[in-house]
Amino acid sequence: MSPTRFGREFVGDPQFVFDLREGREPRRDTREKVIAAMAAFVPEAVAKPLRLGIAGLGTVGGALVGMLQTCADDLVRKHGRRIEVVAVAARSRSRQRGFDVSRYEWHDNPVDLAKSRNIDLFVELIGGEDGPAYAAVRAALEAGKPVVTANKALLAKHGVELAALAEQRGAYIGFEAAVAGGIPVIKTLREGLGAAKVTRVYGIMNGTCNY
Repeated sequence: MSPTRFGREFVGDPQFVFDLREGREPRRDTREKVIAAMAAFVPEAVAKPLRLGIAGLGTVGGALVGMLQTCADDLVRKHGRRIEVVAVAARSRSRQRGFDVSRYEWHDNPVDLAKSRNIDLFVELIGGEDGPAYAAVRAALEAGKPVVTANKALLAKHGVELAALAEQRGAYIGFEAAVAGGIPVIKTLREGLGAAKVTRVYGIMNGTCNY
């Protein structure tokens, strides 16, 4: 439904406008019409779910999948778009994790997952500064795919390189979860201090060190 039609569905209703002008609550049938019109108005870009591919199903990865399942409807209400896990990669497919992995596209190799055309965003929760974590993140960025990671070791060793690759490919690498135990430090620097010139930050900011 286009925004123009969305507006006509209820703002153009004489009874609805009259009720508003008189300071009265619109009639039940009019309210239901408004709600139906609002529910039907979903821009095309928002209507499509954001498809996640998650590499690493340990403590953090497993908890993320569980949270996305449990809070799916809340996330839609908050962000206006459904977020779905569609594919995963891990070392063991048979391991008990508290959720059914068969509902997701399975990849033994996280690099293959990172390159998959079936995902819109790659989430790296494998860990380690090199090996499959580095290879998979690099593969996703080279494909122009946005990446989210909580991998401190990876960023400490390859962060500058990966950030440059992301900029070169027009991709995005999010690493808020790797800084200060999830405290929104990066968000504050990017948005709250957007007009300030921050030249350097000193300190150890991660939950692992509790510092």
